[in-house]
Formats: sequence, C-alpha cells, structure tokens
Amino acid sequence: MSPQPRPGLREVDPYVSPQFDVAARLNTNECPHPLPQGFFDELAETVRQLPLHRYPDSQMTRLREDLAASVDHPVDGTWVANGSNEILTELLLAYGGPRRRAITFEPTYLLHSRLCWLTHTEHVALRLPSDFVLDGRAIETAAQTGADVVFVCSPNNPTGNTQPLEVVRTLVERLPDALIVVDEAYVEFGGRSALPLVSTHHNVAVVRTFSKAFALAGARLGYALVNPDVLGDLQRVRLPYHTSSLTQAAGIVALRHRPQAIAILDAVRIQRDRILAALRDVEGMTVYPSDANFVLFVPPGDAAALWRGLLDRGVLVRDMTSVVPNSLRVTAGAGAAVLWLNYSDDGELLVSGAEDGAVSLWDAGTLDLLGTVYPPTRGKPVPAGAQFIGDSHDVAIASYDGAVYRWETDLGQAIAFACQMAGRDLTQQEWEEFLPAQPYQSVCPGQSE
Repeated sequence: MSPQPRPGLREVDPYVSPQFDVAARLNTNECPHPLPQGFFDELAETVRQLPLHRYPDSQMTRLREDLAASVDHPVDGTWVANGSNEILTELLLAYGGPRRRAITFEPTYLLHSRLCWLTHTEHVALRLPSDFVLDGRAIETAAQTGADVVFVCSPNNPTGNTQPLEVVRTLVERLPDALIVVDEAYVEFGGRSALPLVSTHHNVAVVRTFSKAFALAGARLGYALVNPDVLGDLQRVRLPYHTSSLTQAAGIVALRHRPQAIAILDAVRIQRDRILAALRDVEGMTVYPSDANFVLFVPPGDAAALWRGLLDRGVLVRDMTSVVPNSLRVTAGAGAAVLWLNYSDDGELLVSGAEDGAVSLWDAGTLDLLGTVYPPTRGKPVPAGAQFIGDSHDVAIASYDGAVYRWETDLGQAIAFACQMAGRDLTQQEWEEFLPAQPYQSVCPGQSE
C-alpha cells in the first residue's frame, strides 16, 4: 500500500520550461541585462543588516509603501507575493475554487488554466479573434457563459499584443460580478495599463512582476494593484510570512534603482523592434506585432525543424506550436544574441548578423552553418542593412560604413556595392584600404575563434 494523490494528478505533467546549456537562451522572456553593480552592492549591504533569525514583516510594510508610491496607487490596495504566479494563485483561492468558474481568452499564458486546475476552479477557454485582439463578440460570449474570474493578459503571452483599454473597460462593466484579472507582466515594455480602472471599478485586479521590469526573475517578486476589499480577501488566503526578508529587501532596493531599470527596458525595446523588423523582411514569414519583450512568428517552413536547427547551433527559442500552429517565440536578448536575417535572391542561402559583428552564412534549406566571418575590429556591429550581392553561393556582405566581409566572390563587386550603399564613389585611398592582405577573419564550422 502507498498513499494516493488526488484523482487525475499523475496524469498531468509538471509545469516546466525546458532549459539547455546554450550560447543564446531566448525562450523564457527573462530580461537579458542585470541591474548595475550599484544595485548588488546596496543589496548586499542591506542583507548584512537583516535580522534573519526573526520572521519577516508579514505585512511587507516598507516594500508595499515604496511600491505604492512608485505606481501612484494606495497602499491598502497594493499587495506583494513570491512572483506574480503566487498572486494569481491567491486570487483564485479567494475568488475561484470548487463550483466556481474562470474564463481565459486563448491563446494566452498557459499558467492561467494550470492554476485553475490547481485550485479546483472550473476553466472555460474562449478563443480570441484571429488577430488576438479582444472584441465585443468575445466579451458577449464571456458574459453569457458567466464566470467568477476572468483573465486578460495584456500584453498577451505568447502573442505579444496589448488589449485595448476601452475593450477591457467594456469587459469589466459587462461582467460586474466577476473579478477581472489583468495580467500585466509585460506592460512596462509597451501598451496601456488597466490600472486607471482599479479606482473606478472594484472588480479589477492588475497583476505585475519584478521579473521583467526590474530584471529580478531570480528574486521571485510579484504584486497586485486592487481595491482594498480584494486585498483583504488575499490576506485571508495567503500563507503566513509568505514573502521572505530577502525578497522584500531585493524589492525595496530595486525600487531605488528604478532609473537604471527604465534604461534596461529601453534597450530591450530596441532589440525587440530590431527582431520585428528583421523577421518581417523574410519572405513568407508571419510576424505578430508585439508590445512585450518577445516576438511570436510563424516561419515559412516547419517550425519544429527550425527550432531544432537553432538549438543545434546554440540558440534556444520557445516552440509554441501547441498554442499557435507552427509558431515560435523569441525573447529580445542582449545585443550580441539578436540576429538580423536576409535571404539570397534564389532563396538558397541565409545570412545572419549579430550585434558583436559576427556574420554567419547558412544553407536555408538545411540550416547547416557554412561559415562565420568576424570584422577586423571585433565588437563592431554590422548593420541590419547588410545584404547579399553576387550570384547564389558566390556571396559577399557589405556594411554601411564600407567595410566588406566576404566569402569567395568578386571583391571588386563587393566594393562597388559598398560605394552604392554609401551613395558615392570611393577615393583611391579607400580602395587601397579595402584591399588588405587579410581583410577579415573567417571561422568555419568545427574551428574555434
């Protein structure tokens, strides 16, 4: 004899996001840049002064006060927990449960339905329109279905789009007896927040996280902005001392480094927009607009094969084919990890460029790496406008500043192309500079740099 779990438990797989030891991990929507060293120095000093032999402040008073001030929301409507996942769980414990119903608009964050199962809440999945934007028909279906909790993810994961604020307002007013949970884990990257609705509609809960906006995924810190009555219900279901002194300290110190966090957000948005632009230039690629730190796209070929091909070459993206057919999701990474892509005219070759200047040539059909070229000055980026010239496998790539990186091809043609990009003729001195004995370093597959 052995103890038996609840019925159906062992039929459900654990919730995991697969991780591999790869050079570019772009599958978990983490922030690629940490907060500056000053944050860690201040946090270390703060931790040294913590009385860790005592239980933490169960009301998280200082953190809630500082957080409320930073978002201009009352303290008695500001709640904190171990990641936004725990906030969502507490909301379902308070407003869901047996014989109660929650609605999600699919495709959306997989954990919403998972937490419904965890809390014994009946789950009803309604479909978003083809553009993934909530509309009046979906709202009316939700109202006719009836629910105690309705989840709205904005910006939506995995599609990246924000739900229009007026549409969210309509949903809130159409279902006045349901708690409308607006998951805003990515709102700092773009889109309008539903926070203004909290003060005028008591059935709105805005949920956010420090994982993205403050680059603190490892600290596990999320928060809710709600009506005071809702906060009181969350206190009734939370675990005692649920947020540690260490986590609270990390949040307090992070809020003092908000300007640096905003600068990181700006850098991530730039990389996201570069990914959007590059993918849109690929013929046959379907790219969805994004207000988040990731991009969802449907490649012209088999997504599973592309996912495996990228993984084999050290790039891990998220396979989302079970949610959106034949789709992949890529997180905006650090500069060197973000690629631009161009195809040759015949579609047989693919060239990718990285922020550190690396330019790689691939077989477009098999994704076999044919070679990688590094510029003479390592770390100097090659612009996204660099293009194929020459015929088929006789390929050259030229950057806007005239530097030429090439595989076997006509160097004179490459130089002429560089002149055309610059909009002028090269001087004799520039011609001579373009013809050094070793104009680049070439690294082929199997060789180290």
